[in-house]
Amino acid sequence: MTARALAVTLLLVSTSGASAATAADSAATPEPPAAVASPTAVTLERHPPSTVRTSILLAGLGFTAAAYGITALTSYGFPSAPNAQELRLPVIGPWLALATNRCPAEEPDCGAIVYGRGILEVLSGLAQLGGLAIATESLFLTTETPSTQPAAVSFSVRPSVTPSLAGFSVVGTF
Repeated sequence: MTARALAVTLLLVSTSGASAATAADSAATPEPPAAVASPTAVTLERHPPSTVRTSILLAGLGFTAAAYGITALTSYGFPSAPNAQELRLPVIGPWLALATNRCPAEEPDCGAIVYGRGILEVLSGLAQLGGLAIATESLFLTTETPSTQPAAVSFSVRPSVTPSLAGFSVVGTF
């Protein structure tokens, strides 16, 4: 038997033993039982309280304002950039700047700077639109409505006993 035939034989024996062991392990391991839903299970749909609308609205508008503020400050910091004027418009400014993204006249081969500026314009536009989407979502958010039913009137009479006094107490909700 040659060395090559011996190597092939050892390879076949080792892989067949491993696959047999794997098959035996998988046959011995039982499948976990499938989850059975209880027929009496009740799912309650919970919604946030109505006071959360204002917080979400302010968070969305604040996020939009922060994204716009950073973009506008950047346009004032680099007034010679080709799209600096467009970036000063809220929400639509980054998209207008992206449409006219180009190298400045004094630097015709600016290369990666155009792509980097384009990526930042897209991120700024998405951030401003995302903030407006969050603010809009607060207007259509399903919330729990406060109960309009009056509280039920209830009262109870309880004995009160102390070392110097005995009597009754009336406790209730009116």
